[in-house]
Amino acid sequence: MVNVWDGTPHAQPTKVQALKKHNLGVVSVDVSPTGKHILSASLDSCLVIWDTTTFHPISKISAQACQSWQARYSPSEECVATCSHLGKVNIYSVKDANKIADIECTDCFLMCLSMGSVSDQNYLACGDEKGRVHVLDYDASKVVTSFSSHSGPVRAVSLSSAASLVVSGSEDKRAFLHDYRSNKLVAKLTGHRSWVTAAKFDKQGQTIATAGVDPMIKRWDMRMLSAPKDSLDAKTSCVWDLDFDPEGKMLASIGEDKSLRIFELL
Repeated sequence: MVNVWDGTPHAQPTKVQALKKHNLGVVSVDVSPTGKHILSASLDSCLVIWDTTTFHPISKISAQACQSWQARYSPSEECVATCSHLGKVNIYSVKDANKIADIECTDCFLMCLSMGSVSDQNYLACGDEKGRVHVLDYDASKVVTSFSSHSGPVRAVSLSSAASLVVSGSEDKRAFLHDYRSNKLVAKLTGHRSWVTAAKFDKQGQTIATAGVDPMIKRWDMRMLSAPKDSLDAKTSCVWDLDFDPEGKMLASIGEDKSLRIFELL
């Protein structure tokens, strides 16, 4: 089941709708860039696209077993991608639900992915259970570069919309920032006391948020990455995911205790 919430500023979040279509647990949710559609992925190996006006399912994509884990919308909204337990990224057309690409990245479980666009070039980043981050040109269906900086499984990746940067978070308690065009490590974001399970750029590419099993949420200013800008207490045993609102004024987190928390940012 997917729960949809109203996150109006200065108000307690309220549930708007419960979306029921999957037969097994939901492992990933994404909202299209225009906010018109919701994408959900489940252990039933299906992707479902929902209309945010009617909350009705408008498309169902059936993936093979073990071929659907975290799923994301492309910036153009023309396709969606999902990573698999078999080391592949599968890309599907939103229009007809057909698979349009099948890109082999690694020989192990791909645990997370992110899609983005810089200078009209489309990229996809994914992290695997062996501590590697892979960046793909998904229009060309090829891996552009890979990084092996982490010593534990990579739980989170996020692509910047403003530069050729990817941030990753790992079970090794660290987050790394890489430039995938120059193949350079830009910064080590340290300070978490346990797994980093979430890492996300804001839509402006000016701030990074990281979180994990601490369960502290740390915000990093791109102009000064030597230390976090501030820390927010998520008040749960683990933060499994987080995201900024389009203006970067609010931050939402999902916790192990099944809680949704929304922070208004200064």
